[in-house]
Amino acid sequence: MEYVQLALQPLWNVPEINVRDFPIISTQWAEVAMVATPLYLGLVFLGPRLMKPFAPFELKYPMMLWNLALSVLSLFMFLGISIPTFEAAIASGSMWYHIVTLDADYDQPTWVGPHIFWMWLFGLSKLAELGDTVFLVLRKRPVPFLHWYHHTTVLSFTWFAMWALAGPGFMFAIMNSFVHVVMYFYYFVSGFGWRPWWGKYITQLQMAQMVMGVACSVSWTYYWATSSGTRMNKYYPIWFISTSSLMYASYFYLFLQFYLDRYKAAAAHKANKAAAAAAAAKKSQ
Repeated sequence: MEYVQLALQPLWNVPEINVRDFPIISTQWAEVAMVATPLYLGLVFLGPRLMKPFAPFELKYPMMLWNLALSVLSLFMFLGISIPTFEAAIASGSMWYHIVTLDADYDQPTWVGPHIFWMWLFGLSKLAELGDTVFLVLRKRPVPFLHWYHHTTVLSFTWFAMWALAGPGFMFAIMNSFVHVVMYFYYFVSGFGWRPWWGKYITQLQMAQMVMGVACSVSWTYYWATSSGTRMNKYYPIWFISTSSLMYASYFYLFLQFYLDRYKAAAAHKANKAAAAAAAAKKSQ
């Protein structure tokens, strides 16, 4: 345990951030979202047209470094946010209620500590992750609806939830960071030309995240309607209730559709290949 604490020590030696004053996010979240979103959509729809006269860029090693960096950053954010948040939830005596609502004064450990820095960094990372699409465009790869819809809505919703100090926002960040540790590491390893066998479980993990997201949103709505302890009572709770529930439900549907389409196609390809091999063997007899 002593070695674990020593290894985690760098996570706690970070600048102090006031949760009610996230730099940039607390004061300019709407402005940044309104500028970044159109620029990003311009990249999505105009970028491929601008790339038509050019050959696709290779970018193998820059992509590998990018994916490794995001995987490591996601690990730091996951540990940096989850450990203090769960410690405070356990100490509260009502873990699920506390995780969902963060029902504590803003000068309490729930809202004060190094995890606030990692939460702020998580918000900024949603802006940085738009770089994923830059690689797709420069390599002349398709940019699916699920990809750009997910990136744009996550950015806007994350910054809104942090500005509003929405209780479930911390749990959303914990889940998303954990999934991204696995996902970006998978992309990094794939750069070596090896597709890990556990790749399909990433989509399952993403769908589980969406189910948990809906559960957190529904729980927060219940607590908000039946008690006065929930945070964000002064910050547009109806917006949060509607956007979080609809967003996570739409993600679940899109990821499920992606999973079924991808792995049904893979199963059909495998079956056709086996049938062709059997037919060839029969013909050679």
